[in-house]
Formats: sequence, structure tokens, C-alpha cells
Amino acid sequence: MAFMAVLESDLRALSAEARRRYPAVKDGAEHAILKLRTLSSPSEIAHNDDILRIFLMACEVRTVKLSIIGLSCLQKLISHDAVSPSALTEILSTLKDHAEMVDEGVQLKTLQTISIIFQSRLHPENECDMDLLALILSLLRYPKASRIQKQQRVGSKTAKPIHHINTSSCLLLKSRTIPDKCWDRVLCGLHAFDRSLALNLTKSCRWRGLLVFLLGCDDWAMLLSIPTSGGNTLSSR
Repeated sequence: MAFMAVLESDLRALSAEARRRYPAVKDGAEHAILKLRTLSSPSEIAHNDDILRIFLMACEVRTVKLSIIGLSCLQKLISHDAVSPSALTEILSTLKDHAEMVDEGVQLKTLQTISIIFQSRLHPENECDMDLLALILSLLRYPKASRIQKQQRVGSKTAKPIHHINTSSCLLLKSRTIPDKCWDRVLCGLHAFDRSLALNLTKSCRWRGLLVFLLGCDDWAMLLSIPTSGGNTLSSR
């Protein structure tokens, strides 16, 4: 299977990168290669955490090269349903740590990983995961002093994952997969990261009075002008 071959190649790259300075990661990658050869499908990988564990271990080192390899491999595991839903909290905790790193490549990988999570079966469904997700998005917000300069460098790269988060979040709201009480956390984080994205999500939301408070008084007029599912605006009610 192509996915398994790619994963083994990634593990070899991780082992080579960690060889000199991080022997524990190197040994873990080599152990994971041997384990991977005994597995035959993404579902088997999901039921055995050895593969996921080594990529999380690589991320824990928090060097740019190991983090980018680790995050890239996490994306592949998640997109192929090779991760158990029970691992989501630990993955989000790892993403939170990487959202705090200043390297733009790592931040972009973090944002891309969130986008993939929203499109996978790992939808956050409890308050703890929503708190982590909101914090990640808040941390990814660019510092105001360098925001314009950074947007010029990576703006086109972030547009696609932001669009995916937008679309996937709206679908989750419409399907009511996620409890209402959890969404206040993530919407606060979305607003901190991208104001227009958070406002767009309110088109599918059933409790805008709370959002007015969460998003701030300056957004009140805009919220009033957004049509509800019935075609009316809040101001017409």
C-alpha cells in the first residue's frame, strides 16, 4: 500500500534527522519501522499507538526540522484515519505547543493540521478539546507589529487551511455534531485568529446573543445584518 510505504520513508527520514542529537527519537523511529511492517492497513495503525507515539515524540523535541517532520506525518495519519479518536486531546496539546513556536513553517504546519482534523473523524466533541483548539487558534494569531509583513510572506499558504476550517466548522454546526456549549471556546479562538472567519460561522449558529458577547460590541452591527437560517436578520426579529 502506497500510504504504508510513504510512512516508512518518513520514519527513515526522522531517524536520519535525529541520529546525532536525539538518540531516543532515532531508536523510536527504527522501532516504529519494524512495527509498521507487521501492520497492513491504516485501521491497524490506529489500534496500535507505536506509530503515532514516535511522531508525537519528535514533536516534543520542538526543533524546527523534527517538528515539521512530525507534524507532516501526523497530517498523513489523520487524513488516512490511522489515528484513534481517543488520541485527539494529546494531538491538540502537541499543536498548542507548536502554535507557541515562532517559526512560520511550524505555525503553517500547525494550522494545516487543524484544518485536516476538522475534515477527519477526529472532530473535537468535548469542552477540553474545544478549549485546546481555541487556545491554538489564539496563539497562531500574528503579532500586530509584524502582521502585514508575515501575511505577505505566508498569506497565500494559509488561505487554503483557513478556508477548510471555515467550511468544515460550518458543516459541523449545521449537522449539530458538536454540542452548543463547546462552541463558545472555539469561536473565541477563531475570532482571535481571523475575525471574518468567526463571523462567517455565526451564519449557522443558533445562539447569536452569546456570540455578540463573545466577539465584542464592535461586531454587533455585523451580526445583526447576517441572515439566519430562516432568511431573516436578527434585527428583523
